[in-house]
Amino acid sequence: TNCGEWYYLNGNINGTLSFTAPATLGNYNFRMFSNDSMTLIATSNTIAVNATTPILTTITIAPASATINVNATVQLTATCRDQNTNIMTCPTLSWASLNASIATVNPSGLVTGKIGGLANITASASGKTSNYSAITVICPALACSLTII
Repeated sequence: TNCGEWYYLNGNINGTLSFTAPATLGNYNFRMFSNDSMTLIATSNTIAVNATTPILTTITIAPASATINVNATVQLTATCRDQNTNIMTCPTLSWASLNASIATVNPSGLVTGKIGGLANITASASGKTSNYSAITVICPALACSLTII
C-alpha cells in the first residue's frame, strides 16, 4: 500500500484534503505523490476558488436608546451583516425618524432633539430595515416654556 502525502501546488494542504483558499481567485488542482515525492498517484479535479458577494441581511443601529435634551444631538451608528453573519460595509443608508417633530436624523445618522417626546429612528438599505433606536427628547427645566393664553 502506498502511503501518500498531499501537496498543494500553490500553497498548503493537509492529508485530510482540507485547505485554506488562497488569496488569489482562480482554478487550482491538487496532486498526491508517493512518499518519495517522485510518483504521481492521483490528481484532483479542478477546484474553482471564487469570491462570494456579500448580501445584506441585517442592519443593527446603536445605541438602541438614548436620552437627549432639546437641541442636543446623538450619533447613531449602523452595523451591517451579510448572509453569513459577517460584518460588511454598509451600503448607503437611508435614515428615518418616525416622529420628525420630536427628533430629526440627518443622512449620517446624527439625531437632533426638537421638542420633548419619544422618536424611533431606523436605517434602511437594499430592502432591509434596522431595529428601532428609541430617542427620548427631554426639555430641561426653564429651557422650555409654556405659554397660556
